[in-house]
Amino acid sequence: MKSLPQPLVWSLLAVLAPILVAPVTSAPARAQAEAGATAVSTEPGATAATASPAGPPLTLAGAMRRALEANPNAGIARREVDAGRADYRRLRASVLPQLNVSGSVLRHGQEVAFDLQGSSVVVQPRNDWQYTVTLDQPVYSGGRATKAIHQADLDLQSREAGARQAEEGVLLGTASDYLAAVQSAALVDVERRNLEVAQRRRDQARDFFDAGETTKVDLLRAETAIKEAQRRVAAAEGVRDGARSRLREDLALDELPALAGNDAAPPPVPAEAELLARAEKVRPEIERARLAQAIADLEVGKQKGARLPVVRAQASYHEQAAGFPVPTASSLALLVDLPLFDSGERSARIAHAEIAADQARMQLESVTRAVREDVRRALLDLHTAERTLGLAREQLQAGEAEYAQAFDLYRAQEATALDLEAAETALADARRAVVAATLDHDLAALVVWARVAALKDTLIQENKP
Repeated sequence: MKSLPQPLVWSLLAVLAPILVAPVTSAPARAQAEAGATAVSTEPGATAATASPAGPPLTLAGAMRRALEANPNAGIARREVDAGRADYRRLRASVLPQLNVSGSVLRHGQEVAFDLQGSSVVVQPRNDWQYTVTLDQPVYSGGRATKAIHQADLDLQSREAGARQAEEGVLLGTASDYLAAVQSAALVDVERRNLEVAQRRRDQARDFFDAGETTKVDLLRAETAIKEAQRRVAAAEGVRDGARSRLREDLALDELPALAGNDAAPPPVPAEAELLARAEKVRPEIERARLAQAIADLEVGKQKGARLPVVRAQASYHEQAAGFPVPTASSLALLVDLPLFDSGERSARIAHAEIAADQARMQLESVTRAVREDVRRALLDLHTAERTLGLAREQLQAGEAEYAQAFDLYRAQEATALDLEAAETALADARRAVVAATLDHDLAALVVWARVAALKDTLIQENKP
């Protein structure tokens, strides 16, 4: 049999390839894919801002961990700790030996020498050079250097407490924005359900109008309610997009993944006395106030030590090209600096340091009291939010029952459109109240743990994957 020309073979393969490959994808699968594409493209309210990249949903604990790693504010606070460590090393080095070398090289126009006891001594060599090695060691400074090092250590601890405070602030802000994003998405769903309720009344009113049983006023009133519901949907979508934008800023992300919801609720809040004790022990503001008081007390000692002498030991080795007076020399010196009279400057410095120490003690008392009341207010807000959430849920149950009864009566023409509209409004308000109360409750619980600086322990450490 004679073979076909090669160009004809390639042409047949190009025609048959789609037919041979097409059965690999079944018709149901193709239909499902087309339906999914259509659902994505025609979903009401879907915008580019709400699109989420593929991947597992982002949990609350995961968002908080991400914020600690990527939020610039937390990074800035941690760099402050690094700066404190550098200051501590600098002050500690001030009491350790210092070794310095200095020297010079000169070329003179001529060499100068003179005779000394029959020997020629060069006073100015043509190529002149000299260097000096100096070892400087502080011996005593009235305790000021030691106190300064201790102050630097306390300042480092204060910066570490400040970093923890900044991290708690980042965690609280991130958790608040996360919950706001979740609850605003729930509010969008609520407004869409309210829109469906309004459309249901419009359909029933149209049926009555077509049957000649009602006037067109009821139909127009239903259309107005639909437009109001659509406006509320648009407003809720704007709130949702704004909350997601704030969350993206907290997490330093350009695209936000899907949110898993409030899956990492904090543990039950302990008694008030336990919270107050914990707050006084670990709250960064109180710790920093205590450290500030200790630093101020050390400053008083430093200023009083300025009246005492300063003693330094210095050893040096010198070598030069000239032979006068000697080519090499070494020395050991003990340098003492004793202040005698300063016209009251040191007394004024001591008085200023004592005033600052008194202010630091009063500031510690003020901060401690403020923290205690801060915890109490957070507990009060939580209890109020719990009661409000319970009442909102009861209101929703009553609103659903009222709407169901009103719609049945309206369909049986035993109630007016105004009665049904009032029931719809009550139901919509109850649904919004539940969403708002849920957000307030979750935020209040977060704030309680934030007021005792325990967000990192309660929401991240206990929810590690």
